[in-house]
Amino acid sequence: MGVIDSLFKQGEIEAVKSLWDDPECRRSVIREESKRILKEDKPIFSHPQEQIMAMVYQADFNCSDDECVFVAGAIIKNMRSTNIFPQLEELFTDFVFRPERSNYASMNFASKCLVSTSFFYKNMERLHKRYSALSPEYYIAVGKKAFEVINMPKLSQHFDNWRSHISEFFCV
Repeated sequence: MGVIDSLFKQGEIEAVKSLWDDPECRRSVIREESKRILKEDKPIFSHPQEQIMAMVYQADFNCSDDECVFVAGAIIKNMRSTNIFPQLEELFTDFVFRPERSNYASMNFASKCLVSTSFFYKNMERLHKRYSALSPEYYIAVGKKAFEVINMPKLSQHFDNWRSHISEFFCV
């Protein structure tokens, strides 16, 4: 709740916190919070995860709260990773040697595809042209298919929407 404390006036804080406890109102609170975050002159560095969640909740296409939470988590997790680009070897290794982890491996791979093509599309395209690396379109197609395989069809359908939303909000 630290971001709420820094964005709202003292009299508003208790009302916002009580609205936060109601699941029906939570999305409205997050949208208002994200509007205020975007109006701030400087980022609130003490709460980056909450800011990412607020930016994700600004999606203007029909997405669920679960989708928003997953995408925000994918951004946070993959931006902390030492290797943000999806590696096919990781996916195949898990499928062959650890089949019980295949859903986790697919989810991890699909989220890497989403985040890397959202933030680094131009770099991936340059690597494809210069070094014959796999194209970003390939990773987009595989990411969509992986979300379908692990029974996350909405993320698959909204993959391109999420890519453009993330790129827009993070000024990529």
